[in-house]
Amino acid sequence: MMNRCTRLFGASVSTMAGKRSLASQAMLTVPLPPLESLMSSENIERTINRMKEMKVAQRPPSHENAKKAAILIPLCLIKDELSLLYTLRNADLKRHKGQ
Repeated sequence: MMNRCTRLFGASVSTMAGKRSLASQAMLTVPLPPLESLMSSENIERTINRMKEMKVAQRPPSHENAKKAAILIPLCLIKDELSLLYTLRNADLKRHKGQ
């Protein structure tokens, strides 16, 4: 496995639609706004509100699929830039290679 850290904002991370995954892209060259504005209370609130408005397909809860889950988004600072830390799986693996 290879660890990488890349810029987070302005990146397309959709793999379900057949687009290249963030892990398969080189370091992004999208200029980022200052860190203070990214982590401001206004931006955090706006992000939370946008996430609440997202429509998510849900299965009715049952014993088989009733699981609690969480998502960890590992953010880091690289040379004073907010970045996303992720792991790229080895291309030689039998399952989920290169993800």
